[in-house]
Amino acid sequence: MKKLLLIAAFCLVKFLAAQNQMPTAQQIRQSIAGEIKSFNIPPAAIFKVENRVVVNGKDSIPIRIYYPKAGKKLRIIYHVHGGALVAGDLETHENICRVLANNTKSIVVAIDYRKPPEFPYPASINDCEFVLEWIKKMRPLLAAMQKIWCCWVTVAVVFLRHRCWPN
Repeated sequence: MKKLLLIAAFCLVKFLAAQNQMPTAQQIRQSIAGEIKSFNIPPAAIFKVENRVVVNGKDSIPIRIYYPKAGKKLRIIYHVHGGALVAGDLETHENICRVLANNTKSIVVAIDYRKPPEFPYPASINDCEFVLEWIKKMRPLLAAMQKIWCCWVTVAVVFLRHRCWPN
């Protein structure tokens, strides 16, 4: 899946570069959203979905929490969607997160981090790190186990991977 998205983004960049214009962030976002939609992942029924906002000073970071079933001691998967920290959001990855929660019997916490160019680097990375710290603090209220698994498909893994394991 990641490979297909990269190929699509690369093709769009090459096409527009050949016409002497670089793609806008919106064009890249539309291209990647279209590729994700083309996977035709059907919406899966799920026990519960919660939309929340994590407040970091003056910034608000939207998150969505997927619960596959009622109960305690479920794993948490922290899903930082792909899109090269420029594209993708809670809507583009909705069905993916539902399937992930159901198939792994885990709580999935998905983030809608701020994206450039509207929010310059390192805003997206800071959002990812802040929400990870929020998850660690909120584990008991989320009825979760101690371990947090990170589902990274972006460069954020390089920056944050060490933050997931030492629980």
